[in-house]
Amino acid sequence: MLRRLASLSVHFRWLVILTWLLLVIGVGVLGQSVGGSFSNNLSVANTDSQAAYETLTTNFPEMSGDGMQVVLHDPKGLTDPSVRDQVEDALADVREVDGVASVQSPYSPAQEMVSQDGTTALATIRFTERAADLKTSQIDAVQSAFAPIYDLGVEVEYGGAALNTESGPSGSELIGLAAAVLVLLLAFGSVFAMTVPLITAVMALALGIGVIRLLAEGITIGTSGPVVAAMIGLGVGIDYSLLVVTRHREGLASGHNPHESIPLALSTAGRSVLVVIPGSSSGVCQVQAVGSSR
Repeated sequence: MLRRLASLSVHFRWLVILTWLLLVIGVGVLGQSVGGSFSNNLSVANTDSQAAYETLTTNFPEMSGDGMQVVLHDPKGLTDPSVRDQVEDALADVREVDGVASVQSPYSPAQEMVSQDGTTALATIRFTERAADLKTSQIDAVQSAFAPIYDLGVEVEYGGAALNTESGPSGSELIGLAAAVLVLLLAFGSVFAMTVPLITAVMALALGIGVIRLLAEGITIGTSGPVVAAMIGLGVGIDYSLLVVTRHREGLASGHNPHESIPLALSTAGRSVLVVIPGSSSGVCQVQAVGSSR
């Protein structure tokens, strides 16, 4: 089957390339237009952790989300009435931000969070949502509330879980892609041979992320989904397309023409890449990669 597929792909190569391009673009456009959004509102029924979280959300909603700390520092001191009033005004504005559950002032009599020398103070902000579900506009609104304090010469720094979010590929994948370019170029000694695994992996990754976004419309997929897809997609895509390309180059070196070496490569190295295993009672098939190139 793989040999016949390879022969047809070689014979209708331009049609195959065009079909893949249209498929990737089409799925990408559909994913952006009608696909769902990623969310970390994941729940597993009848588990102790889920029951604990639901109890916390019901009885203590102000503690169910992630927090954010604001550190204030001024060598001249933060206990001056004018500075203190400005800080309290900023915290009052923060309380009005959508999604803020509670705000703890550093001057609170119940738990004062001001250093003994009066130069450093800590304010704590608690949101109603977890960090990955917070909008950038909410974080920006909180930080904007402290803008007037800068005019007084007070240093303001932010920290906490609310700032440590991951909602998609961060761009660091490009560093791995650049490293792969260097390694493949040294291994193959050919720019053309180096680009084939890279293009294959990128095309497959673009298609995969588009499909994931479409699936997110009907099922809950965490914000780490695209990140994991990018990591695995690039690694596996480059690795296993490299197997097939290497076998193809060996065929060419053995005297086969492309119409012979490509079907040979796909029916040998390609067979080691694609192994279909029947799934569980759900009827889903899993596709896994194995390392032997036969």
